[in-house]
Amino acid sequence: MLDKPTILISSTIYDFKDLRSALKFNLELLGYRVLLSEYNDFVKNFDNNSYNACMETVNQADYVILLIGSRIGGFYDKEKGLTITRKEYKEAYKRVIDKKTILFTFVRNDIWTVREDRIGMEKIISEEIKRGAEFNDTQISLLKNHPSKIINDAKVTFDFISEIAREGEMSDAISGNGAFPIGNWIHTFSSYEDIFKALEVGLHIQCNIKKKILISNLCREMIHNVAPLLVNDTGNTFPITIYSQKCREKINGKFEDHSTIPGSDLKSLVFFIVNLQKAAKNIKKRFIDEALNSGEFVEFDALCGKIKHGDLVLAIDELRSRYDLVNEFIKGFDVEWYSKDGKWLSSQDSKSIIDVPNAKIVIPMTLHDAVCDILSLSAEIYKALDKNISLNIESIKLSPRSVLSYEIKELDKGKVSYDIAEHFLLYYKRA
Repeated sequence: MLDKPTILISSTIYDFKDLRSALKFNLELLGYRVLLSEYNDFVKNFDNNSYNACMETVNQADYVILLIGSRIGGFYDKEKGLTITRKEYKEAYKRVIDKKTILFTFVRNDIWTVREDRIGMEKIISEEIKRGAEFNDTQISLLKNHPSKIINDAKVTFDFISEIAREGEMSDAISGNGAFPIGNWIHTFSSYEDIFKALEVGLHIQCNIKKKILISNLCREMIHNVAPLLVNDTGNTFPITIYSQKCREKINGKFEDHSTIPGSDLKSLVFFIVNLQKAAKNIKKRFIDEALNSGEFVEFDALCGKIKHGDLVLAIDELRSRYDLVNEFIKGFDVEWYSKDGKWLSSQDSKSIIDVPNAKIVIPMTLHDAVCDILSLSAEIYKALDKNISLNIESIKLSPRSVLSYEIKELDKGKVSYDIAEHFLLYYKRA
């Protein structure tokens, strides 16, 4: 079973209680495992001190979300001014350096604004000192770090933010005395939406983890199914329909008619059938079925309040129907008739023009069309899933409903659209 990506939320609890809870709820809906120390599902070592147990939990995290607000919380080492949250950050940053954890830091906008204002005030005081004003370092520090309703320990908080920003390392790097630090991006926020938008970018949240796994499996399944439908010739890749294309172009008339086809084209057709028989034995539809049955790809139409089957779902459904058609038609298919009774593989017939009953050629030609559709549908579905782009099913060139042009006209005469069928179901009453 695939381990869920693990997120640790590091912050003081009292002033971020609701925000932490909301993040846990929504991120777990998306399939992440979220660790919060105040929840009973928080994994910890009961043989260790509670503070150190929290530090150990950092090692489980693929991602750490660090929230900084007006409170500093409890101290891990009061003498050094090291808070529990800051200690968690230090442990997390070691993993950031080792490329084991990704860090997302968020600072309340009010705190960031106060910090910037006080940095500005410090610069003004420095200018006044140059002009002869009398301020000592203690007075400057008191002015810069005085507590307020917005922040209860400005010095500890501001020093922490400076460490996260890696200000010393940044200054050295700009001066050419070292490398630029990593993992020092800081986001400011004033609402939950600000945080989640940043996480959507950082975590690449386009859908939930379950859907991401389904997309990955579906793409792999399509590759598995398509590979046997391709041939490689001197470094170039072609669909196996190159063996049947010429026959497809020659068939015409009604079901009871005959088509004249060169023996060489019929010989190639046998290669198509043989290749398709091998490929059909390994066709898999597990994740195609799951994609249609899970509801992960349906859309919600807000205007009418109904679930809508968009073009992606319709394309996947069409793909499944083509696989079903191949499996049904290829079973018990008598290739011997083409290779022996018809004598189409003999050298004397390869250059001949042969009069072939449409009744004998219609099934392999239907299989030809099905393979063409499988390749077209698979390519467009794969690109839509892999690149997260929209799919327009009307732009996909699909084969006609019959290989015989006369039958197409007959079938189209009585064709009923889905809209008409829906209207029928809504209002039909048996007489």
